Amino acid sequence: MKNQYQITVEGMSCTSCAASVKKQLEKMGLQQIKVDYLTGDVVFESESEPDYKRIEEGLSALGYRLKSTDKDTPYHEVLKRYALIAGILTLPLLLPMFGIQGWITHPAVQAVLSTIVFGFGWYVYGKGAWESLRSGSPNMYVLILLGATAAWVYSLIGWYLGREDMIFFETTATIITLVIVGSWVEASAVFKTSQAIESLALQSIKKVKVLVGGRVEERDLDEVRPGDLVIVETGETIPVDGIIESGEAVADESLLTGESRPVPKRRGDKVYAGSILKSGSLQVTTLHTGEGTVLSQIVQSLRQARQNKSKVQKLADRISAIFVPTVLVIAALTWAINYFAVGTTMEQALLRAVATLVVACPCALGLATPTAVAVGLGKAATKGIIIKNGLIFERIPHIRKWFFDKTGTLTMSSDQQVHIEITPESPVDQPTLLQLIYTLESHSTHPIARAIAQSIKDATILRDKVRDIQEIKGKGITATYEGTPIYIGKAEQNGTLPPNLVAIVKIGDQVAAKIFLDEVLRPGAKALMRYLRQKGIGVGLLSGDRADRVAHIARTLQIDEWKAELTPDKKMEIIRSERKHHVVALTGDGINDAPALAEADVGISFGQASELAKYAGEVVIINERLDTLIHAHRISQKTYRVIRQNLFWAFFYNVLAIPIAAAGYLHPMMAALAMVFSDVIVVGNSLLLYYRK
Repeated sequence: MKNQYQITVEGMSCTSCAASVKKQLEKMGLQQIKVDYLTGDVVFESESEPDYKRIEEGLSALGYRLKSTDKDTPYHEVLKRYALIAGILTLPLLLPMFGIQGWITHPAVQAVLSTIVFGFGWYVYGKGAWESLRSGSPNMYVLILLGATAAWVYSLIGWYLGREDMIFFETTATIITLVIVGSWVEASAVFKTSQAIESLALQSIKKVKVLVGGRVEERDLDEVRPGDLVIVETGETIPVDGIIESGEAVADESLLTGESRPVPKRRGDKVYAGSILKSGSLQVTTLHTGEGTVLSQIVQSLRQARQNKSKVQKLADRISAIFVPTVLVIAALTWAINYFAVGTTMEQALLRAVATLVVACPCALGLATPTAVAVGLGKAATKGIIIKNGLIFERIPHIRKWFFDKTGTLTMSSDQQVHIEITPESPVDQPTLLQLIYTLESHSTHPIARAIAQSIKDATILRDKVRDIQEIKGKGITATYEGTPIYIGKAEQNGTLPPNLVAIVKIGDQVAAKIFLDEVLRPGAKALMRYLRQKGIGVGLLSGDRADRVAHIARTLQIDEWKAELTPDKKMEIIRSERKHHVVALTGDGINDAPALAEADVGISFGQASELAKYAGEVVIINERLDTLIHAHRISQKTYRVIRQNLFWAFFYNVLAIPIAAAGYLHPMMAALAMVFSDVIVVGNSLLLYYRK
């Protein structure tokens, strides 16, 4: 049986880097490898425990490193040191450009300084370039080092021959320095991009107060176990998912839900890791810690979302993979044509070839989509929107039909609106009947069933007498009580039924009770409908409820297209049919609607954060407001726009820069600066997305 493992690799900066890492790991027998060079996350499958030492040695040979502890210096900080050293050594080589002369500008001194920087460049990038060539997937550093080497060797020959016109040591050093500076700037920007998601993790919590035998002990977070009683005081972050044992407080759950509204908490309520106590103090019985918490599930969902590559990103990756060999051919042709056909000097032909090598690095192309997706995912998470698939950013802007479920999606249920009317024909007394209703409805995941169960106070589950509980999706729930069949669910359509009758209770052949529920609209429902109409998006209502109840909600929200009394399979058929004509979204409660949600181009689940893992949709809204979907639509539109802007710039830059360099209008030093500038523009444009309203 194959198990999945994850490691973090530092030093990757482009798709070529990711391809090299993937090929290296494939040689070691690892399978299903997914590489996210933005965060360094590498996921793979293996039948046995991986040999991490061998993996580390293989990655080191490529010029990357395996991050083992949080104490390791971040890669962008390492590059910062390299950039400082290279910059100090390169500065004297540029003095003649400012009319400064002296011993430091003598060719011998310049040769020594240039050689040191040149050697430093090989130290930083040499192993990775060489191994990428050996693996058959040459990366950008091959272009850089080849260009720098050509300029360095040519300058050495000119110095030996006493030809000052052939000496340009400063070009070699400047190329290396600018590339290292660019790598540092890029790594820093990418680090900030990935932090849009990683900041959700509880990295700041190190110690937790645990009550043991009446005494308070301080433990490391990873030492806390389910069942431990954790103490949380005002201003502290709740470190675990759990149930309040004692105390009252007000919590800020905005990290999870995107809502800054304070949430009162009291005994018996659930609390979630990442929430902050604004006031009060609590004793919390731990249910989940670490990767089991809702917050960790959210972070993991977002990490997985970045592994899914869109069509445009796959195209960019394929182009990047063949780009380096193509550029090598173009650079060789540039030299040959300029020297043999155009009649330029050897120096000019070589400079043009070097400029072509340097300017054509495909980093910006590889960064265009994943950086925007990473920031978009983080931006959505701050609004209480968890997007499980990065491809959604390309689908949501093209939605032309948006369907909604009714119960639990457009409407909300609460115990104040539930009324249970016991009939004279009930074969059991009232206390027993309420216990039976509570027992069955507690096993259901439907919003109405939860509301009914919550409305029955001080009830307990009848474990011994109730058997064979089975939920029939879209209809109700059945069981046996001392051998007698019980049914709670939809009433048979005999005549006109009251609009607020949601279920009947049958024991044997007798109707024992009728359950009434007055529904209220979920907050933000009307605002969302107005927004969708303004955007020209068609809205439909698909429900398994009775026609009169569905019609009432449709009229209230001005929804012209609605269908009632639908089974889950029928909903799925409608979605499948609509998809033949346009991009379709469905927002549902995620349980009964699971087949239809999976069928939709964009499946959106609406539910509590604690039930995140249950939902079939690719988008999960974890707060209580429907107008959160307005944020989801706007963020997706802006993210998609940024992706297109980034791709346009990356293609435009390379298409424009290569001919200019080949024609001799771009000095190699300026080419290196232009390459760095293109990467910064792409990453910077993506980062701006996080700060846009």
